[in-house]
Amino acid sequence: MKKLSKIAVPLALAILFAIPPYLSNYKNNALDGLLFDLAASVHALFMSGQKPYDVAIIGVDEASLMNSDIDISGHKLSDLPRVFMQPVWAELIERLVEDKTVGARRIGFDFFFVWNPNRFLKDDRFEEGFRRAVLQYRGTDKVVLGRGKQPLADPYEDVLEDSIGGTALYKDGDGIARRSGSQIRVEEGDPPLQSFSALLSGQCSQTSGGKCTNIPDEFMLLPDAALKQIPAFRLMDVLGCLKTPRGRDRLKSHFKDKIILVGSTFPGEDQHWAPDRFMKEAAFRPPNIDGCDFKSPLPAGDTSVPGVFLLASAVEGILNNRMPVQAPATFVAALTFVVTALISISALLWAPANLAILCVGTIITLFAGATVALNFNWWVPTGIPDLALVLAALASYTFRYVTEERRKNQLREQFEHYLDPNIIENLAENPGQLQLGGETKDLSILFSDIRGFTTISEQHHDDPQSLVGLINRYFDRLSNTILENGGTIDKYIGDCIMAFWNAPLDTEQHQLHSCRAALAMQRAIIEVNKEEDARATGAGHKTPPDLKIGIGINSGACVVGNIGSKKRFDYSVLGDAVNLASRVEGQTKKYGVGIIVGPDTADAVRNDLCVLDLDNILVQGKNVAVTISTILDYQDLGMTDEIESHESMHKKMLLLYRKQDWAAAESLIAKCRGNFGGALDDYYAMLLERIEVLKDDPVGEDW
Repeated sequence: MKKLSKIAVPLALAILFAIPPYLSNYKNNALDGLLFDLAASVHALFMSGQKPYDVAIIGVDEASLMNSDIDISGHKLSDLPRVFMQPVWAELIERLVEDKTVGARRIGFDFFFVWNPNRFLKDDRFEEGFRRAVLQYRGTDKVVLGRGKQPLADPYEDVLEDSIGGTALYKDGDGIARRSGSQIRVEEGDPPLQSFSALLSGQCSQTSGGKCTNIPDEFMLLPDAALKQIPAFRLMDVLGCLKTPRGRDRLKSHFKDKIILVGSTFPGEDQHWAPDRFMKEAAFRPPNIDGCDFKSPLPAGDTSVPGVFLLASAVEGILNNRMPVQAPATFVAALTFVVTALISISALLWAPANLAILCVGTIITLFAGATVALNFNWWVPTGIPDLALVLAALASYTFRYVTEERRKNQLREQFEHYLDPNIIENLAENPGQLQLGGETKDLSILFSDIRGFTTISEQHHDDPQSLVGLINRYFDRLSNTILENGGTIDKYIGDCIMAFWNAPLDTEQHQLHSCRAALAMQRAIIEVNKEEDARATGAGHKTPPDLKIGIGINSGACVVGNIGSKKRFDYSVLGDAVNLASRVEGQTKKYGVGIIVGPDTADAVRNDLCVLDLDNILVQGKNVAVTISTILDYQDLGMTDEIESHESMHKKMLLLYRKQDWAAAESLIAKCRGNFGGALDDYYAMLLERIEVLKDDPVGEDW
């Protein structure tokens, strides 16, 4: 069931999040729009260098309409309503296109000529010049007129069919105009028009049906700088400069072979939000042409962009082949499916921190890939995949928490009082281990027992609760010491503690860790006795006898795992090495030392601790004698300069003892007493007593 969920959940989430972009006619949403604008700004940063613009804008601004004294056909420019400004447009065509002095490539008017001045006046003086100037370029691309929802006035609509382009701007869901194309549909249901920008670019190779074959029907605007950096001039300044021959000669440096767009920059008129919002806008530097004073046609402080600048950006994009086409909905759906499946699977397997890094890395990678794709005229909207991967990560991890984490928490709560935290985590991550069986490993096993516990119990027969409190405090202190040294507590048996090292987690030098734990336990029991004395004194009770413990350690091959019945089992160890550890612990009182270790343990720690052999003994169940030793910590002895001589004396004494040279052995034992801080004095006293017995009851040479 668990394996099935790791496949079914990611698959279900991937399908769920991939359906919306697949079924929809996918367009940029607010998130995709934000990402595109960011990608466009990053793309612009890495452009090899901005080339000169192929376009220039003549802006019909507030000053030109309201304050200009330029004479046009006997009228001041500021006195002419826009419906009567045909003489102005005629003069621009004549001076900029017809006059080879300036030599503009072509000119386009982002105005809708739907009203004929003749409807208001009985003569043609306002219309004749413009009509003549426009019609003389019929069948060419020199003059392009803009068109909105309404057809243009006669005779333009019928005669100039191939020179009229739609100027509508496509806006995404966030209200930002980011799209243009070869065709523009001004109203739903109406046949599309050739776009103003496509016609003005001169790059539209038309089919018999009037469709541009080399310009996409729809593409994204990808400026390489802020749109307001496109060269723009006030109408009144251009007209004033065109009045003088020298001025016209100077204007050619700005308009020669340029595509001129004439449009409104009047405040609040035809204003839009553009995809250059993250690009830094350069300060306007007014050119000075033969004394002509040029100023910016843009209103100061206005953050929006006039529509004519967006049209000019589309022309620039066509001329420079910067026309990224949005990836189809099927591709977005497939990308969403793959990303969602990847993140969902990772969420079911990885830790939250790693998953967060993966999510952030994937989002950055998608954004970087989409930015690079702009170089190949492809825009991949990653907003839906980004959103899907975040939601998929949350949903998958929530599912994981509800199922796996809940089960792990139940395991932790069930075993936290009985097992080492490492074992609990191991079981939580691998619940399949909760079954009968085990593995053979080399372990170090420790048994610790309170000496004289029966006597202590009898002293508390009137107050058993105090005995329980004492034992709990004892277990708490010594158990923490074992855990701090990397041990696993197997069980408590009466007053005995059983622990082992190197399972369930591998532990390097587990023999040394177990010995250091035993030494720390001996130090801890001293602290326990001090605390118990202070507790008894504070309560006005008689000072209790000191607790003393014996510790036995042995290392060797054991079977470790879940041992017991199908209904109840414990994580424990079995083996001959375990039995020997228990046996040597029972010898500590007899030999008068706090710690006895088996031969494998002793050999493994001789380079790190002071190891002193005690005897060769024959334990129950074995036919061969086993060497037992005790351990001391060099740091505890405090006599580093004398340790080597004391160890040598101890070895020589044991050699004499084993040779049954009783007199020499007794003499050397007397010298050994007091060595090692007196830690072995009880042991030496036991040997003297044994020698007295052996003198009266001799043994053979193979004793």
